[in-house]
Amino acid sequence: MGWFSFCFTRGDCILRKILLPFFLSVLLFLIISSFLNYLSKPRGIVISSWNENLPFYQKVEKPSKTFLQASFELPEYLQSSPDNPDEIAIVFQKVIGNQLKVYLNGELIHVSGSESGNIWPSPIVVRLPKSVLSKQNSIKLELFAVINYGISYLPYVTTLSEAQKIAWLQGMFRSDLNLFAMGIATIIAYIMFFIFGITNIPQRKEYLYLGFSSLFTLIGFFQFVSRETSGSVYLYTLFEKVSIALPALSATLIYLSINERYGKKIGKIFLNVLLSIPIIILGIIILPFENRIISVLSDISNLYSIFLVGLTMWFVFKHKVIELVFPIFFLLMTAVQSTTVLLLRLPDEILLPYGRIIFLVFVSMEAVRHFKDLSKRKEYLEKENYIDQLTGAYNRKIIENLDKKDGILVLLDLDGFKKINDVYGHKKGDEILKEFSALVMKNIRSDDYFIRLGGDEFCIITKSTDIRNQITRLYNLAKNELNLGFSYGIVDLSEYKDFDKAYMKADENLYEHKWSRKNQTY
Repeated sequence: MGWFSFCFTRGDCILRKILLPFFLSVLLFLIISSFLNYLSKPRGIVISSWNENLPFYQKVEKPSKTFLQASFELPEYLQSSPDNPDEIAIVFQKVIGNQLKVYLNGELIHVSGSESGNIWPSPIVVRLPKSVLSKQNSIKLELFAVINYGISYLPYVTTLSEAQKIAWLQGMFRSDLNLFAMGIATIIAYIMFFIFGITNIPQRKEYLYLGFSSLFTLIGFFQFVSRETSGSVYLYTLFEKVSIALPALSATLIYLSINERYGKKIGKIFLNVLLSIPIIILGIIILPFENRIISVLSDISNLYSIFLVGLTMWFVFKHKVIELVFPIFFLLMTAVQSTTVLLLRLPDEILLPYGRIIFLVFVSMEAVRHFKDLSKRKEYLEKENYIDQLTGAYNRKIIENLDKKDGILVLLDLDGFKKINDVYGHKKGDEILKEFSALVMKNIRSDDYFIRLGGDEFCIITKSTDIRNQITRLYNLAKNELNLGFSYGIVDLSEYKDFDKAYMKADENLYEHKWSRKNQTY
C-alpha cells in the first residue's frame, strides 16, 4: 500500500506517467467497442439463409454488381393484425458499397445511394410494404461497388419503430460523429494557422504542421461520411483514393510537429523519407491505376500510418511529453484495430475515427496551452525589460531569474564582426546582429533561452541533450544563409556550483575554439 501511495505522489513514477494513461486508453477503447457492439446486436428476426456467405469487406478489381438472395419467414408476432398495427422493416446495419437495391418477392422496394455514392457509414432501414409482404418471403439484394463492397452484419426484420430508434443511434455514432469530427478538424486547422501567422516565437512551424495535419485528417474523414460525387464514378474513385492516402501524410505531420517542439533531431535523409513515402503513395493513388494496385497501396498507407503513430509514441515517451501519453496510446490502439479489421476482413467496427478525434483535440489543446504560456512569458519579459530592443533576444538581465543549476550553457561570439563594423558601418552591423538572432531563435527549442550579452556576444541556456549537434546545424545555417561564422564554448552547468565559474570555463572553451580556427578567413 505504501509503495502505491509513493508512486502516485512522485512526479516521475512510471505507474502514474505511463501505466495510468495506458489503462485509461484501454478502458475507453473497451467502452466504445462494447457500446458499438451493443448497438449492432440484432433486435428482430435475423436473415441468415443467404445463397452465399455475406462478404464483410471485399475489394473489387473494377466497378461491378453483386447479387445476394435469401428467404425468411415472418413470425406471427410481426404479422399485421388489428392488435399489431406497427409497420415492418428490414435493417441493414452497415452496407459497404455505393448503391443498394432491395427486392422483396420480386418487386423493387428500395434504392439507397447511387453509382457515385457512399452508403457504408450509416444503417439502412427499408420499409416492407404490407401489399408485398407475406408469411414466406424472398429477398434479393443488388449491390453496386466501385472499390469495395460488403455487409458487415446480418440483416434482421423488426418493427419500424424499433428499427428507426436503433438506426438513429447507430447513425449518430457512425456517421454524424464523423461530421462533428470534420467540424472540429476545420476549427483546429484555422486556430493553428492563425497562431502560426501571428506569432514570432521559436518553433512556430509546430502550428503550421498541426494545421495541415488537421486539414488532411478532415479530408480523410470523408471516407466515413455518406455522400455522392456529382454522378461521376471517376470523381468518386479519385476522391476515395485521396481520402485513403492523406491520413498517412497527416500522421507524418503530427510527428514532425511534436518533433519541432521537443526534439529537432530529425536528419535531412530521415525527414525526406518521412515526407516522400506518403506523397509517393498519394501520387500513385491519384493516377488511374487498376483497383488491385490501389488496394495494395491503401494497405501500405494504413501500415505506414501505424508506423508513424508508433514512432510518435516512442518520441513522446523519450522526451517525457506526459500530457500526450493517453491520446497517443488510444490513437495507436484504434489504428491497429482498424487496420487489422480491414486487412483480415474481420466483421467488426472501425474505431480509427474515435482515435483521430481524441488525439487531434488533445494535441491542439496542448499546442494552444503552450502558445498561451509562451505569449504570457514573452509579455511579462518585455514588460520587465528583459528583451533586447535591437535583436529581440533576451538581454543579460534574464540570467538572474533563471535556474542555473541544471542545463547547458553555450557562449557564442561572431567571427569578424569588428571588421564588418569598421568596413560597412554600425548600421550594417546592427542588421547582421538582427539577422543572426532571428536565425538562432527560429532554430532552437521554444524552452531555450537565447540571450544577447552585449555587442556580438550571445549565449544559449538550454536543457537539450543534443545541443552540440544543434550548434553544428546552426553554424552551417549561418554560413549558408548569412555568410557568417561564429565561435562557441559549451559547458554543463550541473558540473559547477557557481554560474560565474561556469561562464568563465565556457569563455575559455570559446577562445580555444576561436584560436583553433584562427587561420579561417571571414
